Amino acid sequence: MKRNKNLRKIIASVVIMVLSFSIMTGSTFAIFTGGDNVDVAVKSGKIDVTATVDKTTLKAYSKGVEQTLTDENGNLLFENGGSVSFTDEGDLVLDCITPGDRATFEIKVVNASNIAIMYRVIWSVEGELVSALVATANDESITNGKSEWATWNMSNGNEYKLQIAVELPYEIDFNYQDKKATISYSIEAVQSNADIPDEWDGTADVSWYNEEDTEFTLSTAEQIAGLASLANGNVPSTYSNASEWELPVSFEGKTVKLEGNVDLGKKYENGERVSFAPIGDTKKGGVAFKGTFDGQGYTISNLYQSGWAFGYEWGSYGSLGLFSNLEGATVKNLNVSGMEVEIEGGDVSFIAGSATGNCTFENITIENSSIGTYNNGCGGIIGWSGEGEYTFKNITLGSDVVLGGLWGSFDSSIGGIVGQAEVGATYNFENVDIACRIDAYNDCTASYDYYNYRMCGMVIGRLEATTTIDGSNYPDLSQYNLTFNNVKVTYGKWSQYHYCRGAGRAQRVEAGYAYGGIGADYDHTTCTTHCMELIPFDQLFGGDQFGVKGLKSHEDIVVVYDF
Repeated sequence: MKRNKNLRKIIASVVIMVLSFSIMTGSTFAIFTGGDNVDVAVKSGKIDVTATVDKTTLKAYSKGVEQTLTDENGNLLFENGGSVSFTDEGDLVLDCITPGDRATFEIKVVNASNIAIMYRVIWSVEGELVSALVATANDESITNGKSEWATWNMSNGNEYKLQIAVELPYEIDFNYQDKKATISYSIEAVQSNADIPDEWDGTADVSWYNEEDTEFTLSTAEQIAGLASLANGNVPSTYSNASEWELPVSFEGKTVKLEGNVDLGKKYENGERVSFAPIGDTKKGGVAFKGTFDGQGYTISNLYQSGWAFGYEWGSYGSLGLFSNLEGATVKNLNVSGMEVEIEGGDVSFIAGSATGNCTFENITIENSSIGTYNNGCGGIIGWSGEGEYTFKNITLGSDVVLGGLWGSFDSSIGGIVGQAEVGATYNFENVDIACRIDAYNDCTASYDYYNYRMCGMVIGRLEATTTIDGSNYPDLSQYNLTFNNVKVTYGKWSQYHYCRGAGRAQRVEAGYAYGGIGADYDHTTCTTHCMELIPFDQLFGGDQFGVKGLKSHEDIVVVYDF
């Protein structure tokens, strides 16, 4: 399916109201209240909308008959003993239900702006019932995880109640009984006169490719997916001429150009977001991309990848990013926005999960995006780098960009530009502006003192070669070929208050956060009262091995503390 070029516009004033505790980026923010309601307030552009899950409206039905019994926890029970309830964050939990069980509740939406909007409901299901449940919003089906767009012509202050229903149909196979599902709901809204672009449906278009040409121009999500299919060697069988090509395609000596902004998001199957396959996944039968990718100043937005979707769990290694693997390639003139990637077994980056050879990255901006890994390389431009020469020119990572670890990730190598560097390789930095957030301790990580940010840096995360200075071990920059020209690193307030070192472990200290004995009422201002010292983060280069300290300064790098 090809996209109409006239619809390839960035939608103005887009709002996403997430009705559960999940990752939100950009101008979206959530306010969660106690009691019977879970509120979400979102403001963006001219749209001013709030949404509230009303827990008091929850009802349970079995074969059409309302049920009123509850268990010892106050959860509503179905006829055969299954239950339905809300989590504190507003997720709907269905446990041990049987065919014919149905739950309903209301979401109150208030449009406080003076303009009409279009809206739709999106849901995400976790659990074994993902393929069996049926959901509706005001009796309209939520198909493939989303309802159709509906227009809401309302003036300032008007309210609207969405009637949500989720059901295990009576006709369903009884193999689905006694299982559990957790459902998160979202509402997406835009101005009523906004152009809604065609959504990527997960298909790949390779009709643009032939072996003779050396330059290709792509303008749709389907064509970008086709680029991944070619490099990964899994071209759809519907292309009869594919047998004439030598697959997979490395694109060595070839240039691929963008001709317009491309949105790779909002693809759902059975309530789950669909992961975009990275380009050049050598672990899945593909080859590294060896050509030139020229974004021509356009933006790739909302790329989503889950390592679990590709089987990259702990012990099964892979690389995620727009590109899985680069070898002697060039990526330039590209903006990345709204990207979200997590991988348990492997390296991750916004651009290249892994790279080797002589690679150039030029005129690249990353904004409003987040990536994370478990005990591997995580870098803004490259997650893991091998032998070769790497050039980074005119690179910007905004303050709304987060690079982090997953749970327990005390060994994640997190770097603003490069996660893991190779001894003897060359790294050239010119006109590089790094203001991203490094969060090496996602949840309960860093149990022991010597793990504190040891392999994290705003420029490079892990430098394996070390040297001894005044009795302490530090990264040995002389073992790497590093050049810097007009490089600036900006630390935000986030670098000052997250963690407090006590007796033998680091504990997160953040208002409302409780872990490892730290009270929820503690914050960074009382850290020294309850613990030994606050752990700041201000490293440019991280080290490796037990007890290695990071480097906090470099004569050719300007450091700014923007607190």
